[in-house]
Amino acid sequence: PGKQTLSTLVILPALVPETILGVGLLVLIKAVDQPRTLLLLVLGHILLAVPYVVLIAQARMVGIRRVYEEAALSLGASRFSSFREITLPLLVPAVVAGAMLAFTISFDNTSASLFWRPAGAETMPTQILSMLKISISPEINALGTVMILVTVGLPLLGG
Repeated sequence: PGKQTLSTLVILPALVPETILGVGLLVLIKAVDQPRTLLLLVLGHILLAVPYVVLIAQARMVGIRRVYEEAALSLGASRFSSFREITLPLLVPAVVAGAMLAFTISFDNTSASLFWRPAGAETMPTQILSMLKISISPEINALGTVMILVTVGLPLLGG
């Protein structure tokens, strides 16, 4: 019971636009009189990335046949040992792909970072945005190149 509700709640942040989610969480932070901290910024980025990681891991779990675990259990392995030796190695590619996608989503997220970052803290995308307000400089071009290499290059290396 509650499996479908939990699944919907986990996937919900992916369905809400980032700007609306950013404003909504900022309003919540202000309503509970919580100052913006680096921890809240990290938790917000985790909230944005978790749905994608869960979807990738669920898709991989569907592809893992139960007979492998059943064979290990019938040969005397414990449930934990069966998970560690059979299921986890089969799940590692999905976990790595999910981590890379989560990093890419978090790294490129400017709108939510603008709402959640504490005073004095800058993420790379917000730093580039503030630098663009002044003028275009070679530093912006270099940072943009690094961002493109990281966000496009990492998934290509993993694929």
